[in-house]
Amino acid sequence: MKIFLFFFLLQSNFLFAQSLDSLKSVWKNVQPDSTKVDMLNNITLKMIFESIDSTLLYANLAYQLTQKINYPKGLARHYAMLGILYRTEGDYIQAVSYTIKGLEIYEKLAYLRGIASSYVNLGLIYAAQNQYDLAMENYQKCLAIKKKQNDLFGVANCINDMGELAVKQQNYDQALKYYIEAAELRKKQNDFYGVSRIDCNIAVVYLKTAKFSEAANLFDKVIPILEEHQDTFLLPIAYNGLGKIYENNKDYKKALYYFELALDLNKLHHHQQEVKNTYYNLSVCYFKLGKTDLGLTFLQNYTHLQDSLFSTETTKKIAKLQNTLENKKREAQIELFAKDKILQQKIISSHDFERNMWFVFSGLVLFFAFFMFKKIRKERKNNILLKEQKTEIEDKNKEIEVQNEEMKQHHEELISSNEALEQQYTLIETQRHDLEKTNGQLQETSERLNQSIRYAQNIQQGILPKQEQLKDFFSEHFVIYLPKDIVSGDFYWFSKISLAPFSQEEKEEIAILVLGDCTGHGVPGAFMTMIGNTLLHETVNIKCIYEPAQILKNIDSGIRTVLKQDQTKNYDGMDAGICLFERLEKKQTKITFSGAKSSLFYSENNEVAELVGDRLSIGGKSNSTKDFTDKIIILPKESMIYMSSDGFADQNDSNRKRYGMENFKKLLNSLAKLPLQTQKEQILLALKNHQQNELQRDDISLIGLRI
Repeated sequence: MKIFLFFFLLQSNFLFAQSLDSLKSVWKNVQPDSTKVDMLNNITLKMIFESIDSTLLYANLAYQLTQKINYPKGLARHYAMLGILYRTEGDYIQAVSYTIKGLEIYEKLAYLRGIASSYVNLGLIYAAQNQYDLAMENYQKCLAIKKKQNDLFGVANCINDMGELAVKQQNYDQALKYYIEAAELRKKQNDFYGVSRIDCNIAVVYLKTAKFSEAANLFDKVIPILEEHQDTFLLPIAYNGLGKIYENNKDYKKALYYFELALDLNKLHHHQQEVKNTYYNLSVCYFKLGKTDLGLTFLQNYTHLQDSLFSTETTKKIAKLQNTLENKKREAQIELFAKDKILQQKIISSHDFERNMWFVFSGLVLFFAFFMFKKIRKERKNNILLKEQKTEIEDKNKEIEVQNEEMKQHHEELISSNEALEQQYTLIETQRHDLEKTNGQLQETSERLNQSIRYAQNIQQGILPKQEQLKDFFSEHFVIYLPKDIVSGDFYWFSKISLAPFSQEEKEEIAILVLGDCTGHGVPGAFMTMIGNTLLHETVNIKCIYEPAQILKNIDSGIRTVLKQDQTKNYDGMDAGICLFERLEKKQTKITFSGAKSSLFYSENNEVAELVGDRLSIGGKSNSTKDFTDKIIILPKESMIYMSSDGFADQNDSNRKRYGMENFKKLLNSLAKLPLQTQKEQILLALKNHQQNELQRDDISLIGLRI
């Protein structure tokens, strides 16, 4: 918040120095004169950051009394207070209106202090709307008055406000020069509290220029002083600054603590601009912590870009790894079985050999006994033969022992291999368990992300115009809204405006209908639709800009500012068509259309004609000024109007052939005379017949209206 207005309060008369409770308790007992008006104005000023209804109650009492006693200076201050009130509430049209009313009276009275304070409030309003030239012009007017009065206190405040304006323009070197100059003036007045407030602004500059250590030191220095003085203007800014520093240091717990302190103070005192900034800081911090639900709550809708793709690819990888592990296990079991079979065969062969040798040996013994009995004479010869046979048997036994030893070694090797396989199997089982656990975690994360996206879909659907709003202005209509994913990068927006509200009978109504096609689809596109909705509301309902071409130009400028496209490599944007409907006599309707790479289709002479928009997009790479053009048509009653994104015409069939714009126009021409519900059904049927089993290529949106 601005230092000038804060210290302007401190410079007010003795009545303002009184506490709010004291003023509330005594104002009723004061005579109805200028003193009572000043009291009521001071109560209004002290309550600006409290309930607006209560504040307006005291403001109205001040107004009624100024009228009764004819007190121009009190009336001017009443208007000035309302200007400050509506600025803090973000109602800049009301803020400018009341501030100028007060300025005109101050100028008639030649009351320089009031004139200077009016210029400051106008500067703050224009700065909040990013109209920096107008803001600087008003700050310089205030500075000239303060220098003329030799008011060093006021001079320092003006220079400080000029420093804050330089920060908004990202001219940080110039901002530091202004702040240092203002701080020197404060030091000359021995105003060390004022120096601390300016140090807080300097810390913000250090933060924005990534000098985190210097910024942290200054914030730590000034926060106790701001807390001591209960400075509700700068204290939330200091808390936010410390929060950003802790976030940069990845100390998210402390970051969230300071962000929440800032949010509570900003909400309590209706600092709407700073509330918005704090929401953004909280959302970024929660995303970094992985708390996507809380992040979506503060940003309204967002989630990760490749949620479903990540889930599908991860599941495929797990299945593939699982199959690989099972194949290895199966191969190991087969190998173990083969080795065991070989071992069993060898054991069986060994037993057969031993049994056969036993039969041979037994036969030889019997044969020897038989011949010993029969042929005693041949004893020596038989002994020699027996020795030879014995030797042969011993050799065979040795061979059997060698074979047994080899079989024993093979058996030990099989046991060792079996143990290794068991270890490998245990490892595989452990890995499989870990994979199942990881897969479960991934499935849980995927479900949470899907829930977040479905919640975001509810938010997006809630922002779109209700069908009753369209029915209230158009006799008949239909809407086809088919997101490619759960949330859409297409959106449509509608506003009915009452003009010349001098009496109920003379009220004239116009309507503005917008169909936008943002860069991308899914979550990134849905983020852009939120920006588009916000900028359209600000442009049409707050700034009261109704010409379609001027609306497109204002949205283009707004997107460049919001996405900082002049300083970043972000080239997101949108195509859009805007129609302004004005009812004329003889049941005719005047339609003013302007399109950014978008066309309007309408029925004329029993044929559907196309009103082509400009070949310019909103946002994107181009830095040049874009001048969109308005095109006007006047249509009789029962005429048809169609607005469409490029999703329908770009949809491909199984042969990868697009439906095409020519076929789309022929389709509209064939349906223009039919009832609107029938048209909608036939259009959806034509899309289904063309698309068949192909995936939807892009978001599809189409609006049909009968004048």
